[in-house]
Amino acid sequence: MVVPPNAVYLDSNVVYYATSADRIFGTACSRVLEAIQDGRLRAIASALIVAEVANTMRRAGKEKSMERVAAALTSMPVRFYDVTDALALEGIRLAREGHLTPYDGIHAATMLAAQVQVIVSTDTDFDRLSQVQRLDPRAFATQSV
Repeated sequence: MVVPPNAVYLDSNVVYYATSADRIFGTACSRVLEAIQDGRLRAIASALIVAEVANTMRRAGKEKSMERVAAALTSMPVRFYDVTDALALEGIRLAREGHLTPYDGIHAATMLAAQVQVIVSTDTDFDRLSQVQRLDPRAFATQSV
């Protein structure tokens, strides 16, 4: 898949795998974040990803780094969308429809509301939604943007 010229949606797992230097996804996820930081890739996300990344770090025993990573994430040139009641309700509907977690449903609802069709994510659950195209960070890393 070729990265579209408009924005992509940034999933929380990309941030976590980059910051944790995951052996499978870490390098590719770091390249995605570098492309966002230097303006080669425009990204949007729900503000929910800040808490998701922090929670994943806490569960992985990396509690001391939560605030530093959250501050770095929110300083990036990412357009963060608030979670509204309407997005939450639509997200729950999409979650039921696509057999996703409610959190992933909210991400999908945020994407659709922002008219963004591509999510950069390692989460194959998004492949079950026909309205969403998932771009694996490893595929992004092999493209030149």
